[in-house]
Amino acid sequence: MNIYVRPQYRCNGYGMEIVSWLVNQAKAQGITKIYLESSEDGKGVYLKLGFKEMMDYYKL
Repeated sequence: MNIYVRPQYRCNGYGMEIVSWLVNQAKAQGITKIYLESSEDGKGVYLKLGFKEMMDYYKL
């Protein structure tokens, strides 16, 4: 699933509201882990909602 808030509507809480609703729906269905990728612009929303940053490193 992709979530996008158009630039003219950002910083009004819409992204936070959408993601909060989706997280609550997932919890209601018994989902205990959510992994996501975020743009730099969206990272703050996820951090405020309690998501933690993860990095996987691959070496050859």
